[in-house]
This record gives sequence, C-alpha cells and structure tokens, in this order.
Amino acid sequence: MKKTLVVVLALLFVGSAYAQDRLTAEVPFAFYVGNAKLPAGEYRVERPLANNHYLLNVRAVEEACSAFILGYGTTANKAPETAKLVFTKYADGNYFLSEIWHSDNPAGIHTFKSSRERESVTSRLVAGIRPETVVVLAKAVR
Repeated sequence: MKKTLVVVLALLFVGSAYAQDRLTAEVPFAFYVGNAKLPAGEYRVERPLANNHYLLNVRAVEEACSAFILGYGTTANKAPETAKLVFTKYADGNYFLSEIWHSDNPAGIHTFKSSRERESVTSRLVAGIRPETVVVLAKAVR
C-alpha cells in the first residue's frame, strides 16, 4: 500500500506567456532528477526547447545546480486543480522526481527511471518494501 504525503508550500507567482511551460516549487528534501542528486530548495521546472514537450530542465532558483530529464506523456482521469511535482520515495530515503503536472490539464509528464532509481526499485522489491508517493504543490511561473 502506497502512502501519500502532500506537502503544501507557499510558492512564487509572477506573470508571462509561458505559464504552461514553467513551474516553481519549494522542495523540502534532497532528490534525484535522473542520476543527479539536487539539494532541498526552490526549483523551476521548464521546457528548454519549445518543440520538445518531454525534455525538462530542473534548476535551483538561487543555487547553481540543475539537471535535465526526459519524460513521456501520461494522462489523468481528472485534471489536477493545482500544479504539482510527484516524487517516489524509497525505503533508503532517496526521493526521485517521477511526474510533473500543470493545473487544469489532464496531460502530465512521467519521467523515465534512471539506473540509480532502478537499483532502488530492485533492491526494495526483493525485500518486499513498497515505495511512497510524495506530492509537492507547485505554481505556474508567468
């Protein structure tokens, strides 16, 4: 059984034409984007190429760290009311960015599992330990 933890945070909200392409969120824990480990902090998630909806850049707002990740399209039965980043937390305490959702849009992005995450999945499933889903609310950056 998966546990769901919703972390509600205050986030920045500023105005622009790229509202559906960029999100900002305060992530209260260190996490992996692919094989890159990023520290806790405020992050911006954006599409660096206008013609590629599945290549994402996750970068810290105030620190000099970022990572790129590829994803694929996924859909929800109902569009989420708020934008959110979804993380998978394994028993070893590692968090991996797994989904990105914009508000009022049933189409989201699911990330591919990195080799590091596949190691966590394999070792934890053998031990019979199920991962947790952790949701961090986000805002569109305008």
